[in-house]
Amino acid sequence: MKKYLCTIFLTSLMSFGAAQAQNVKNAIVGVGAFTCGDWTEARSGRGTPILASATETWAQGYLSGSNQQYSAEYVTLPSVSTINAYLENYCRQYPLKRIHEGLGALYAQLAKEGVR
Repeated sequence: MKKYLCTIFLTSLMSFGAAQAQNVKNAIVGVGAFTCGDWTEARSGRGTPILASATETWAQGYLSGSNQQYSAEYVTLPSVSTINAYLENYCRQYPLKRIHEGLGALYAQLAKEGVR
C-alpha cells in the first residue's frame, strides 16, 4: 500500500511540474539561465570554470537559433571573442540579469544595425 501511495504522489508531483513548465513562456534552461554575476565570477577563475567555456558554445547556439527564428535575412553573427567582450560589458552593467538577456540584447543590436 505504501508503495502504491508513493507512486501516486510522485506521479502527481511530476504532472504538476510539467503543467507548470507548460505555462512558462520562453523558458530558458542551461547556461543561459545563469546570472551575469555567475558568469563573471567563472571567467575570473573564482567560480565554476566549466561555466565560462560552456557559455561560449551555448551563446553561439542561442544566437544561431535567434537567426533562424527572427530574421528574414540572417544577421552576421560575431566571433566568440566579440560575444565574450559584449557579455563582459553587459554583465558589468547588469550583474543580476541572465546570460540569455545579454545575448538577446546583442542580437537586437545586431539586427537593428543591419549587420548582414
